[in-house]
Amino acid sequence: QLHECLSSGIDAEDTDPHSDGTTGDVPIPGLTGVVLRNRYELLQKIGSGGIADVYRAHDGQLKRDVALKISRTPFDADSHPFRRFLREAESVGRLSHPGIVQVYEFGEFHRRPFIVGQLIAGGTLTDNSPVAPESSEQIRQLCEWMIQICDAADYAHQCGIVHRDLKPANILFDTTSRPLIADFGLAALAERDSTLTEQGDILGTPPYMSPEQATAASDVGPLTDVYSLGVIFYQLLTGRLPFIGTTTAVLHQILHSDPIKPHRINSAISPDAETMCLKAMSRLPSDRYSSAREFAEDLRRFQNAEPILARRLSPADRLTRLVRRHPITSLLVFLQIFAAAVLLGGAVQYRNVVTERDRANMAEAKTRDLLAHDAIVSGRLARQQGFTDIAVQRFREAIERGHPDTAAILTEISACEVVNGRFEHAEQCLADAVRADPSFSQHADVRLLTAYLAFLNAEPFEHTDELLRTIDADQLAEPDRAFLNGLLAENSPAALRQFQRAIELDSHHHASRRMAGILALSLADFELAESLSAVSRQLFPDDA
Repeated sequence: QLHECLSSGIDAEDTDPHSDGTTGDVPIPGLTGVVLRNRYELLQKIGSGGIADVYRAHDGQLKRDVALKISRTPFDADSHPFRRFLREAESVGRLSHPGIVQVYEFGEFHRRPFIVGQLIAGGTLTDNSPVAPESSEQIRQLCEWMIQICDAADYAHQCGIVHRDLKPANILFDTTSRPLIADFGLAALAERDSTLTEQGDILGTPPYMSPEQATAASDVGPLTDVYSLGVIFYQLLTGRLPFIGTTTAVLHQILHSDPIKPHRINSAISPDAETMCLKAMSRLPSDRYSSAREFAEDLRRFQNAEPILARRLSPADRLTRLVRRHPITSLLVFLQIFAAAVLLGGAVQYRNVVTERDRANMAEAKTRDLLAHDAIVSGRLARQQGFTDIAVQRFREAIERGHPDTAAILTEISACEVVNGRFEHAEQCLADAVRADPSFSQHADVRLLTAYLAFLNAEPFEHTDELLRTIDADQLAEPDRAFLNGLLAENSPAALRQFQRAIELDSHHHASRRMAGILALSLADFELAESLSAVSRQLFPDDA
């Protein structure tokens, strides 16, 4: 559904029935015929977004037609949507480039913010591009458009502005077939901290997000736009998005998967065009083009039949990037090989040490049972109050004191480590729990936690989906059952409803709160996202 909406030039947030961002006021019906400030007569509604409508308007003072974007509902001046309008006006108002849609004025009409800008009548990039180029001439035309778009993006970056939501729907064409970048509503001003976002917020359109956007990193900069430009180029070359699926699936693929190589989808794509596209889409920012200008310059070399600077990855390069992407995993593999060599020589001695240790533990078990039980009770109370670090300490004390139910305790530690953001620790604890009691691998709640960790870590999405579908939902508690239904939902609004259902059943259901927050931001339901974030900070003070 998300892919179909984006392919047709509609924002993903347009599909959300709760994304109007209302503050309690009833929206005013269509404004066609209304005159704003005794100057702008609204002639015809020509588009809609998540919280605003766009009208063709006539400027009676300067005798010209303009585009007027106005909120569908009233907002206070300090509200998030109002400040988003203001930020767009501030961002674009300071730019003057033939490849960027001009903004003329910002104002408000009965507490409804509006922006007056240049009227562009040539449609979007999606409207003007072929489904997939079949000839070298078509590819050259697409590259020429990309050069102009990259030049405009680089100009914005030089002015200290990062767009953060580049996509075909935000690239318009004028009557001369020149592309112009529009909709700077999510733009970040590099020279000052934005009051509109905090670390942890995920902003943008999922299929065009860079990995750093998908993880809500605080260091989102110009290279984020370079990644989005690479996705746009990929879509122009192949006629499809690099990653397709529900919001959850797309975000997972962005973080952990490589896109299908363009030439496998469209054989008309040359090796150089594919190399430039994949370089711009590199998962690590340091592996991308260093700027939109550098991307544009390589495209010009391609147009002039000159050697491009981007190079295809050799097997050694791929191995190096794999190690850079997964340094801990690579180190663990090396250590496992080393440990295996050491253990091979001392296997008998190690087995004797383990036997003696087990005998000593059994001898002490009876005297430590009471202390172990107290540690379990203390740990569960700390977990319920949101102090998950303390809970982990208490649970580990219970294990050290010889509590017999090691597998169950390790499972509780794993759940706490997920809340703390230490996913590798959580995965290790879960593996230890299954080793302690192999029957735990068949428990529905353990399988659900395993699937959730597979999503958070670097497991392929197909494997995660398969794990989820093998879970017997009837064995789960009601909150976990709703969470499972959310992960399996076919679209973002349905998934959000299931996660909210889980929260209603268990207010401390951290995983549902995490996923609901991500989806609320993706669907532009800022009030819900802010509410979820505020409650989560209170319930989970140890949440990293």
